[in-house]
This record gives sequence, C-alpha cells and structure tokens, in this order.
Amino acid sequence: MIFYFTGTGNSMWIAERLGALLNEPAKNIAAFREASEVTANDDIIGFVFPTYMNDLPWIAKEFLLKLKISEDAYCFGIMTSNHGKSGKAFSSLADSFTSPFDDSRIFPPTGPR
Repeated sequence: MIFYFTGTGNSMWIAERLGALLNEPAKNIAAFREASEVTANDDIIGFVFPTYMNDLPWIAKEFLLKLKISEDAYCFGIMTSNHGKSGKAFSSLADSFTSPFDDSRIFPPTGPR
C-alpha cells in the first residue's frame, strides 16, 4: 500500500508510478479524513508527501496518528520538495506513528537537507 497526500499532483504522480512498479495500490489520505482509525495490514507500506515548511503537511501528521500497522511491515517514505531539502519531515514521519515503529525503516535522502 502506498499512502500519499498531494497539493499540486507531484506526490500523486510519484505514488501512482511507484505503486505500479511495486504492484501496490496508491491511496490518497484525504479519503481517510473522517476516519477515526485506519488499519493497514500490508507487508509494504509507503508514504509519499510533499515537504511543507521543512516538515510534513498537517493532514499527513493527522493521518499517521490514526494509522495502525503491523510491526513486521516494511515502511518507507518519500518526500517531494521544490528545493531538494526535507528539513525535519523524515523525523516527523517516524515520530508520528502510534503503532510500534522502528524509525530506521525510514530512509532520508542522501543529498543535502
């Protein structure tokens, strides 16, 4: 499962292509806005979000606080940015989980931050 939030369409484009390559569905987190809890039982869970003011968008943080995942799930994150910097977005992604989560499964980019 690939979860994404998009403002301009860039993150949706990445999520849909990545989902096709991994044979995983891509779902817009806006569809879960009214849900009080979201459960993902997938083995692979990806997150694609834009970087807003060097962090995650609030809708992404709100979604992650509702998300329950398996401890064995392989999770990864992709952040889009117009200036190639992620700021604290990757740490916010790891910190936002309410399920047990090992933040070593979130891989920040190798480029500048």
